[in-house]
Amino acid sequence: MKIALQSLDKLKLSEELQKEVYNALIESGCTELVIKKFKVSALGLTVDSTIYINSDLLNSTPEIIVSILLHEAAHCHQFKKYGKEKMYEMFLKDMDHDKAASYIKAAEEVADEYSIRKVRKLKTANLLHKNFQPIGFHKTLPVSFIKLKFEDYKKNLGKVNDVDDVMRFFINQL
Repeated sequence: MKIALQSLDKLKLSEELQKEVYNALIESGCTELVIKKFKVSALGLTVDSTIYINSDLLNSTPEIIVSILLHEAAHCHQFKKYGKEKMYEMFLKDMDHDKAASYIKAAEEVADEYSIRKVRKLKTANLLHKNFQPIGFHKTLPVSFIKLKFEDYKKNLGKVNDVDDVMRFFINQL
């Protein structure tokens, strides 16, 4: 396991909140947390059991940081449950683009809901501000937007042979 508590220290969370987040990450199957400056506007990305967090998040509130981390932890759960082949099959096969976009949207909505539930528990435990309301914006994100993004990824990805090619592609986007 490579999740270094030093990575969590950089996030400026209370010791107790850090411990809760660490446990959630371990439970999700996350083996590594990488904090780096992204070249793209995303705040987080999960590739198999590794979570990448945009260093811009270091300037956010603990509530936002934790919400994003928990959203990404949900994706680790998904990778653990379904496997990376299933999670990336739409990039390896000639999947219908509408179907792929719906699949991606559903996975994102599940991750949002997971984060919202976990944040609610942390608020109840007085570890996060009571007035914080996580957004879970994927519910209102149109499938048409996700489809356009998917088609752009497919075009830039080109012909790939295996999931490792897909994972490298996404990591290189950061």
